[in-house]
Amino acid sequence: MKLSSKALVPVLVIAMMIGCSDDPSSSTEGDTNATASSTGGDLRFAIATDAVILDPHRFNDVATSLVLSNTYESLVMHDDDMEIVPRLAESFEQIDELTLEMVLRNDVTFHDGSSFDAYTVEANIERIQDPDIASPRAFMYDAISEVNVIEDDTIHIKTNEPYAPLLANLTSLSMISSDAIEKHENGELDLSVEIAGTGPFSLLNWEQGNEVRYEAYEEYWGSVANIDTLTFQVVPEEGTRLAMLENEEAHVVDNIEPTNMSRVEAMPNAEVSVSNGLRTEYIGFNVQKEPFNDPLVRKALAHAIDANTITEGIYEGYGVRATAPISEHVFGYSNQLTNYPYDVDLAKQLLEEAGFPDGFETTILTNDAHPMRIQIAEVIQSQLEDVGVRAQIHSMEWGAYLDATANGEQEIYMLGWTTSNADADFGLFPMYHSDSFGYTGNRSFYSNDEVDALLEEAKVEMDEEKRLELYEEAMEIIMIEAPKVFTVQEQLRIGVSDKVNHFSLQHPSGRLLFNEVTISSEATY
Repeated sequence: MKLSSKALVPVLVIAMMIGCSDDPSSSTEGDTNATASSTGGDLRFAIATDAVILDPHRFNDVATSLVLSNTYESLVMHDDDMEIVPRLAESFEQIDELTLEMVLRNDVTFHDGSSFDAYTVEANIERIQDPDIASPRAFMYDAISEVNVIEDDTIHIKTNEPYAPLLANLTSLSMISSDAIEKHENGELDLSVEIAGTGPFSLLNWEQGNEVRYEAYEEYWGSVANIDTLTFQVVPEEGTRLAMLENEEAHVVDNIEPTNMSRVEAMPNAEVSVSNGLRTEYIGFNVQKEPFNDPLVRKALAHAIDANTITEGIYEGYGVRATAPISEHVFGYSNQLTNYPYDVDLAKQLLEEAGFPDGFETTILTNDAHPMRIQIAEVIQSQLEDVGVRAQIHSMEWGAYLDATANGEQEIYMLGWTTSNADADFGLFPMYHSDSFGYTGNRSFYSNDEVDALLEEAKVEMDEEKRLELYEEAMEIIMIEAPKVFTVQEQLRIGVSDKVNHFSLQHPSGRLLFNEVTISSEATY
């Protein structure tokens, strides 16, 4: 059918964390054109990449976030306007500069039958802070010094100093049943492969590498799901995913490459839903490996890479040229930063100054989860060859790739980062602070004492204007030192069957919720 542009709404400031929003910002034509709908049925979502783990405290990737987004919930979330509003909390108030009070809902139960209360919140905060859990998000809660249960439905979260991003970061803290946490610790349950959340869907089974299957949770505190089951089917090959959509074997498919958008638009039974995202794609350098430990080499390669070719050629306009470490829709973004225009002659000059007049050999590491990255790697390979840098391309399976890049095995690598709490703290601290090497996010192993200090100061600065100044100063240093080349601020692209009603492509965090969805009675899935 046609392209749905209703989701192309720019997002302004405010904050949120990895995919914790329930706001519908665009609806597919299935909402208005469907002639009949019914409850029940199995909604099948063909996804490119499987979850890495089912433990919501131990992941930091988009694929896992998508798979868990309908089963775990947080204390607060973002509404349609990206304002932080209550979720499992009923209300919240900053009662002094160090104390956040939350009054909790009293009608929430977990999938294992246990109740949600203040002690649950205490157990979850303690768990994500536990070094033994090794959460890649633990740094977001380091400032929490005390968790005081006031009543069963009231809790005080205290920080050791003013902490500006606390509420935004709490949008990412999924609540696990405290009973399940205890059983996990005792070895009676494994939260890596089992789920005990509060969301509208509970886990039926996870067949790793193949599918994750959920059923509607009948005791859900909100709107009980209309569909009976929700299945995420792992289909790495995009052509197969699109064929499944066209042949009515799947209701929703993700990660549609721009070159295939017209194919979906031409389908009589489906359409594309597009939304601006909070994701910035980049080409990274491991600055602890020679010759990338030399800023001159990194700057030379930044000038040798024509990001406009990537944006206009490979993305075909479904994204904009990235000019900063974070998206323009994230609080803290600046358009006043140093950039590196495409300049082959200058690149060669800088390489000569660095001692590489004839270039050098290197490897570009990419992954099979995003075919466009392989295309981009080929473009970069060609562009680097123009300045004498001879690069081999090596593609890895997604999970192995995350391990390899976290362990520093790469020289040049390709990834992206979704600042899905829309706050620069989450966009910059895990990516550039020296405490964040590896799995937390800093896979370039970049370290700069001044950047560390600026990011730390911005955390405790409660004045928004001053925070903006601190982030701009930190980003300017990052841009000058060039641990990464930023390419595209990506848009979300999803194909949806017109048999699906009340589907919404959520705000730019990319979260998709399915409890309101129905499937037309004509569906043949």
